[in-house]
Amino acid sequence: MPRISSKVLETKLKLGWTLSTMSNHFGQTPSEFSDNLIRIFGDTKARDYLSRFERNEKKCGTRRKPKKAVTEVPETLENSEQSVILEESVVPTEPEKTELEMLSEEHDSLEREIMSMEQTWQQHRSRGIEIRNLLISEKSNLERIRVQFLESMETCERLIKELETVKADAKQLYSGISESKAHLSELKDKIDELKKVTIFVLSSGEIEVEGREFICEAWEPLYKEFLSAENSDFDDLTRKEIKQLAKLLTYTANLDVKVEVIFDSGKLEEVFNKNK
Repeated sequence: MPRISSKVLETKLKLGWTLSTMSNHFGQTPSEFSDNLIRIFGDTKARDYLSRFERNEKKCGTRRKPKKAVTEVPETLENSEQSVILEESVVPTEPEKTELEMLSEEHDSLEREIMSMEQTWQQHRSRGIEIRNLLISEKSNLERIRVQFLESMETCERLIKELETVKADAKQLYSGISESKAHLSELKDKIDELKKVTIFVLSSGEIEVEGREFICEAWEPLYKEFLSAENSDFDDLTRKEIKQLAKLLTYTANLDVKVEVIFDSGKLEEVFNKNK
């Protein structure tokens, strides 16, 4: 049976595993797996893991966005002169912050907050060590110097109370840092998803990009290369489809974000996946 470790848990959580899939992976029931988490990591950290598994469970139940309906446009021009019909974007009369911008601002603010919390936590930790050393020194003084007994005793009591306060504050801060880091990771995943580019490759010969204009230059050399290539993958493709493939490969090669390509043609999709 695989060993339960924080590294394994963090990796599977990022992949979207739920409590059910995780417990099956370790050959346990969800109840047994939860008990083992508490035994290994303690109550606080175990609750954090279980909460994140629950969030993954909710994500799995979220409806996926339906595919955009596509209306075929009749082909009125020769293949070599095919035009790409694009949808015009509607410009809002008053600019508003997009969800991506708002999430990015929240992401940056949370990063700064975590940095500040970590600095404060480190200060408390250092202060706790300092206080502990002072206690050792003061207790030694009590044994050596009877005259300073009362003064040293008061100092000890004050330092003990301060240490308890510092430890309680540090524990609370550490818990807050863990929760904030988990939220930061979720924000990053949402931002990456919002940056995703969806491309529609239509059987009419058109290529559309959701939310932006499709502009592709310098695709002709690749098109000519495909026409002259002795590649059986292109045998079942028309010149129009080969032109689409050249444009699509040239366009996606210059993107630095996640891309989702939706095809009307299964054979064109198969050739694209082989050559991308």
